[in-house]
Amino acid sequence: MADDGSGAANATSSAVFTIKVNNIDPTVPADDDTATNEVAEGAATGTTVGLDVSSTDPNGTASGGDVTFSLTDTAGGRFQIDVDGVVTVDNGALLDGLATYTITVQSSDEAGGTSTADFAINVLKVEPTITDLNSNHDEPCDSSAGGVVTLDGAFSDPAGLLDTHSVEVD
Repeated sequence: MADDGSGAANATSSAVFTIKVNNIDPTVPADDDTATNEVAEGAATGTTVGLDVSSTDPNGTASGGDVTFSLTDTAGGRFQIDVDGVVTVDNGALLDGLATYTITVQSSDEAGGTSTADFAINVLKVEPTITDLNSNHDEPCDSSAGGVVTLDGAFSDPAGLLDTHSVEVD
């Protein structure tokens, strides 16, 4: 309401205004974990990868301004994110050998605003281990005598894949 201060009956007027307040997107997801983003090949589902994201809702909505997290790129189903922003392995069988994968984290607010950020996760190669090794000789073989040693063995690969491995006997 406005008044010109003259005291006259028609010296005031009023009007209704509609003010639209636009939603501000949540902050871009950031990595709060200082650890390197990495995991061993073949890691079990649920293994953490050193990535703990956070984001805030600058609108501070009446219901608390909760921000939720999701992955819009899971690196082919290899990774997942929980409600607290902790990224873990989703399918360790897909993590074989030395590699780097990129995931996209999306933070969403209650009003529909979103922000995204990409993060790289390194997969570390874990060398297979010999689980069983047998020889056709009970005693060491003298190679100068033309002896041949046959080795039979089994390897355990953490990624569970069939790799080719060699054994060198000295």
